[in-house]
Amino acid sequence: MEEPLREQKCYLLLGEAPTEAAAEKIAEVFAGCPYVYFLSAFGRMVVGVFYSDDERAWWLKAVAENPEITLGLVRAAVYVTDRPAFPLRVEPRLSEPDGD
Repeated sequence: MEEPLREQKCYLLLGEAPTEAAAEKIAEVFAGCPYVYFLSAFGRMVVGVFYSDDERAWWLKAVAENPEITLGLVRAAVYVTDRPAFPLRVEPRLSEPDGD
């Protein structure tokens, strides 16, 4: 029997890095997060879209409360919706274990 789908929310991260190079590095480092739908630097701005269940949302809330400590951002805002128009949900990109 299939496991029921966990309810997801969609999070929008808007952050300002101290420099353009820092914004690019932040986007590069966190692009591999399995809950990232979109992440990029636009000059000093870092913009990200994440899909996560409530169990993992603490991290995004921490970014909004402590942007410098969590991501190295000067400031950040995180917006959340439980009713995105598209896509409705995103499956996490979990790595497959290496098979030898």
